[in-house]
Amino acid sequence: MAGKFLDHIVGDRLETMWRMIALRGLRRGEGCAPRWIDYSKKSRSLEIATQLVQDGWEILEGLPKTNSGIRSIALGEETVDLIQLRKVALEEEKHKWGDAW
Repeated sequence: MAGKFLDHIVGDRLETMWRMIALRGLRRGEGCAPRWIDYSKKSRSLEIATQLVQDGWEILEGLPKTNSGIRSIALGEETVDLIQLRKVALEEEKHKWGDAW
């Protein structure tokens, strides 16, 4: 079932997030909150140091649910490539839209 879902979202702007949730066990809020400072292309890893939580209509950033939630996850080559592509796309969006985001 996860394989079908991942096949379906190829090329989606959130593909990397969904892949990390499905393949690396991130919680939903952790998958939404990675920061560029937590990512290392060189070591192909991502430090899980924050998560987003919805409280009513408000979105709050905080620590992961438990202390063991603060961890480093290994990233496969394909995920690193997707992250790099996403980084380029974000820069293009930022250039196109400026501070409108």
